[in-house]
Amino acid sequence: MHRIRQYFCIGFISFLSTSGMYAQDVKPKVLPKGIKTLPKFTDGAIVVDQYIKNRIRYPNLARENEVQGRIIVSFLIAKDGTVTSPTIIKGKALGNGIPEEVLRVIRAMPKWVPAKDLKGNPVDFLYTADLHFSIN
Repeated sequence: MHRIRQYFCIGFISFLSTSGMYAQDVKPKVLPKGIKTLPKFTDGAIVVDQYIKNRIRYPNLARENEVQGRIIVSFLIAKDGTVTSPTIIKGKALGNGIPEEVLRVIRAMPKWVPAKDLKGNPVDFLYTADLHFSIN
């Protein structure tokens, strides 16, 4: 069984149901052990936070019920750059379509440039994102 590298995003993405959204992208100061380069999102100049922010649609049911909260989602960036296995780690209880919307957007992501180990070989990498949904 091959090892999976894990990276937890320190930044967060906030989704607002009214006029604005807030995204923050924070890079780690130290690379995870055994990793030479982190995976890179490849959708032009857009960073992953911006990609998610631009595609999330605050579900009507969540807006009507004024549901706000935090979702932590992880997904595997495979050696070939494909995004697979999105999993809600925290926030399933928000319901009202929010977890399903997060998974929809993650599943639709384009390929990434994969992470590389110390020898420069592509490796699987588990990416974790912290997403905040709030209503103004």
